[in-house]
Amino acid sequence: MISLDTNLILAALDPKDIRHEDALSFLEATSSNLCVSLPVYAELRAGEGWPAVEAFLKGLHV
Repeated sequence: MISLDTNLILAALDPKDIRHEDALSFLEATSSNLCVSLPVYAELRAGEGWPAVEAFLKGLHV
């Protein structure tokens, strides 16, 4: 199982992020057995972009 970090998720969601393409490539290469720890979930949930993050994570089956 691979635990995703906040920075990776946010980079994958933001096309302006310098790590955007790398984040997407990583997620495509490791698209199974992904999870988010409770501290990462709390960080993401507290952000303004939660609806987009939630949809993104559901799309990854996280």
